Amino acid sequence: MTHIYSYELEPASQKEDAFRDAIAELEAALAPLPGFLGSMLLRDQEAPQRYRFDEQWSSIEDHIAQSPGLDRAILTRLAATLSVPAKRRQLTREGADPRREARAGKVSRHTKRVITETNPAGKSQILIAEPLREEGFVWETHPDAPLGREPQPGAHDLDIGPGRLVARLVTLPPDAVLEAHLRRGIPGHDARGFHRTSSVDFMILLEGQLKLLLEEGEIDLEPGDIVVQRATNHAWRAGAQPARFMCVMQMLDTAP
Repeated sequence: MTHIYSYELEPASQKEDAFRDAIAELEAALAPLPGFLGSMLLRDQEAPQRYRFDEQWSSIEDHIAQSPGLDRAILTRLAATLSVPAKRRQLTREGADPRREARAGKVSRHTKRVITETNPAGKSQILIAEPLREEGFVWETHPDAPLGREPQPGAHDLDIGPGRLVARLVTLPPDAVLEAHLRRGIPGHDARGFHRTSSVDFMILLEGQLKLLLEEGEIDLEPGDIVVQRATNHAWRAGAQPARFMCVMQMLDTAP
């Protein structure tokens, strides 16, 4: 069951750009909250000055529990762009198809990482079994640690060093949020989000939808699709909902 909080919003004249920036800021603040499944901004075709902003939550309890942690200044900045106070409605969707939810961008919080080892007696056993957040590092290997170790400082960088392999779980935000980040500047990315690393990347789309952008061409991806990125300049777009993918980066010993 998905709970949707729907807000009717009408930005003031000459404040639509500020309104969209405020929405992007709100989406970025909501994205990491437990129980938050995604959001969507829709424009009323019959009354173009009006919008509807939908927040999707896994439960009413999650929404109630997480609301106090949201920075109220973000809501104040959004309210300052409106011509009239927002109106809220609460909706419930039942009987959702999990596969359809995944294609629509619903992000699961139930991924678990399991790391194995061989114990001193020569027997295989579980070293780590724990849940992962919707975004985070899984494991890394290094020439000095061929069986791997917990990700070390610098693992979040795009260029992580020759011979190093890093596995990570990534959540790409909706386009409105990503574009707001790009306007502020993302290290290693140009204004459109294009970037290149000296690595071969194995990417598996888990949930949501993605568009892979290249300098000459683009392709749409759905859950289960796999991309092998061979040190090429590229960018990503998730559309209206977040997308989550697993990425394994194998750094090259020399630049291609």
